[in-house]
Amino acid sequence: MKKKRVSKRNKIAWRKHVNIEDVEEFLENQRFEEKFGLQVLNDESFTKDTGDTTDFLSKKERIKLKLANPRCFRILKPHTNVPDPLVKRNRVRTKEERTNKLLKLKEEQRKAKGILKAKEIDSIRGKQLYEKCKLERPKRGEFSKDVWEVSEVKSLGDWIRDDATVHNLRQTGAYLFKVTPTVQKKTSVLPTIEPPHPGTSYNPSFEDHQDLLREIGEKEGELIKRDKHLNRVTKSILKKVPSAVNNKSWFDEMSQGLPIANNQKIEEEDDPVSDSEYRAINPAVKNKKKTRKQRNTQKRLLIEERLRKLAKLEKKKIVELNSLKALEKYVKKREKEISESKVKREEYSKLKEKLPKRLGFHKFEENDLEFNMPSEITGNLRSVRKQSNLLVDRFINLQKRNLVAPSVTVQAKRAKIKRFIKPGHKDNWKKDVAGLTL
Repeated sequence: MKKKRVSKRNKIAWRKHVNIEDVEEFLENQRFEEKFGLQVLNDESFTKDTGDTTDFLSKKERIKLKLANPRCFRILKPHTNVPDPLVKRNRVRTKEERTNKLLKLKEEQRKAKGILKAKEIDSIRGKQLYEKCKLERPKRGEFSKDVWEVSEVKSLGDWIRDDATVHNLRQTGAYLFKVTPTVQKKTSVLPTIEPPHPGTSYNPSFEDHQDLLREIGEKEGELIKRDKHLNRVTKSILKKVPSAVNNKSWFDEMSQGLPIANNQKIEEEDDPVSDSEYRAINPAVKNKKKTRKQRNTQKRLLIEERLRKLAKLEKKKIVELNSLKALEKYVKKREKEISESKVKREEYSKLKEKLPKRLGFHKFEENDLEFNMPSEITGNLRSVRKQSNLLVDRFINLQKRNLVAPSVTVQAKRAKIKRFIKPGHKDNWKKDVAGLTL
């Protein structure tokens, strides 16, 4: 068959009418061999291994060599032997590559002088601590301490070591954290169990019981005095006024300054001004200049006033020099006041340590002292009257020692139930039915 002659002056015509199947098949086979490494074997395909083998390495070194090339990263590597066509590919530079050269030089000079950052000092300290703990760690099967040895109980701050108070999460980049001071220190100086007042005993002495009653009487007197003060500043000032008088006084106050018909008349002005005549609010002032004599007088008065002030100042200095004894006396008095106030502040600071701190919304309130009247004291435990609750006392003691935030007793709020009578249960249901039937 005679070949068909076509024009091949355009690229589209070449692609359409030229047969390139044999070239594409050859290139496809070449790509497949490059991808899976199936080239023809020759001398260049083999290499002679002259390095050290891993047969004579220790187990630890073999594990380290194996971990240097982990298997989990193989999926990120290219699984083809075809080279990358873009040799100079854009990539994200590392932090070391992004740092300025001047900054690098400055850090090298600083390290040469021995100046380190706080983060570097902490890392060095953590490594030293890790090495120290590693050396102190007992080996397997080694028992150098007696586990049954009884040691005296010490406070929390004494038996904790310095290296145990530092926590470092290794290989996480976390900073060092120290134990909070609330763990190492007591929250209060008060004892765990306070001894009760001797007057609260079931068989107290007469002096102790009278002392307890006197304390309770003083507290009750303070409460009565406070109630009287509140009544005096609130109830006695506010008087009871009838509603009619109260309304009349309110009306009089609200109507102050307002013209009321039939009672107040607007007075007319004495000299009325016509609407057509213009009148300024502020009258004109004549701009009159001072004469030479007035200026000289003013200057002379200013100089005399300045000289009078200077003379007064000199006189004041002389008076202060003559009053040195009074100043010395005042300084001694002031020093005595300062020393006394210092002693008072120290006493208050010692007292403040025993007082409970503010931990929550509610303020700590100590319970009232329990007591028995002289007629109620029986002298034996069998017939003694119970006064307090041990659980409540312990709970209040925890609040006083700043271990529990103070609280108040809250009663459960019950929802208000709306009650009504059903229409079928009403008394007049017969009348309603009769009305409906009608």
